[in-house]
Amino acid sequence: MLMINIAKDNSLNQIDIDSLYTQYIDDLYAYGLSLSFDKDTCLDAIHDVFYKICLNQSRLKNIENFKFYLLKSLRNRLLNIDRANIKYREYTIEEISNELPFQTQLTIEEDYILTEEDKANLKKVQNIMDSLTHRQREIIYLRYLQDVSYEEISDIMGISVQSCRKMVYKTLTKLRKTHTILLVAFHILYQNS
Repeated sequence: MLMINIAKDNSLNQIDIDSLYTQYIDDLYAYGLSLSFDKDTCLDAIHDVFYKICLNQSRLKNIENFKFYLLKSLRNRLLNIDRANIKYREYTIEEISNELPFQTQLTIEEDYILTEEDKANLKKVQNIMDSLTHRQREIIYLRYLQDVSYEEISDIMGISVQSCRKMVYKTLTKLRKTHTILLVAFHILYQNS
């Protein structure tokens, strides 16, 4: 069994690949689904990422934040899969660039746990998120739901840190102007989960 080191601060310490997989599979799967890929493609891409990790064990020594590394690796793998499939269908400008359609969805577990009031609030939040561009949704998802730093988001999305900060600021400003009350519901809903 491959042993790698991960500490509480996400740096290297004693843990195995199985633990790394178990720790991050839900976040990776949700992120892949949010990028509009089907369940099988997401799981295949996640397994491809972990397969590469097993093949390139020496690269693990340089990884400071495994969650960031895995999110970026998954996004890149899904982009490669998407690009390989483009020649078999018509494509849009989004598909040519590094921008993937981004959507937020409830998992089955979350749907089961939520009360009717929470579901109504979540529906309102979904409507708000639908008013944003794919990149705005992705950046808000990474920043506030996955707690990824601006530097890491800029690297994942292939934009500068300044552009990343500006996009978050403009997105939040837009949301504040149009949906102040619903933003409070969003904050309460995701703070409790």
